[in-house]
Amino acid sequence: MLQSTKELKEYTLYYCVKARKKKDACSQRRYTNVELIEQQIADELAQFTMLPSFKKWMLDILKRLDDEEVEKRTQIYETQRQALDDVQRQLDTLRKLRLREMIDDDEYIEDRKRLKKEIITLRQRLKETESRADTWQQQTDRAFEFACHAREAFEKGSVQVKKAILAAMGLNCTLTDKKIALERARWLVPIIARYPALEAEFKAFELDKKPYDERQKEAASSLRPDVRALRDDVGTAIRESDIAIRIPTLSLV
Repeated sequence: MLQSTKELKEYTLYYCVKARKKKDACSQRRYTNVELIEQQIADELAQFTMLPSFKKWMLDILKRLDDEEVEKRTQIYETQRQALDDVQRQLDTLRKLRLREMIDDDEYIEDRKRLKKEIITLRQRLKETESRADTWQQQTDRAFEFACHAREAFEKGSVQVKKAILAAMGLNCTLTDKKIALERARWLVPIIARYPALEAEFKAFELDKKPYDERQKEAASSLRPDVRALRDDVGTAIRESDIAIRIPTLSLV
């Protein structure tokens, strides 16, 4: 009850269950108001929150770069496919030579082993080329959507939405002396490191306003490598993660 107005007001407080049951089990015996915790999480979210206009501009650039990447990937795939077909023909020819007794068993076994090893390697490369960028690019796009909308969704969302956002932000979340701490998700680290400088340039040259003048065109062109580097760093972190990446689609949470 509020002493000043005599009104009843509900508060949500967090505390350590172990400390409450047994004082010696944990030093964290003080209650922490949920509003204080949520403000700290919002502050953490603010460190990587993207402007919607920047995200749209960035994804437009990445789409053009991806179109170039698809063309290169197609060329690489065709070259690898031809190499695989060539080795397969060599293996077929080797079998015919052995059937005609034009080579002995030792030569046949040695060459067959070498060619089969090449076939396995080439098939693996083909598979990697086919799947290259598909899965991780989808996850990367979701990562940028998350960076753009997570803070607003956290402030306005349900308890379930907030839990999903916090889980995506990192691991090993702890509350010590009323301060929350967590190990940031690896894919967030490059966004926090690279995004502020990109946003500053984006704002300085008003790159959300078109048509571009020459100054804006030069600025946009100079930022393309940095935008690509940001996406690649996030994608690498996602691909190399040793745990499952769960980035919520906020509009569907």
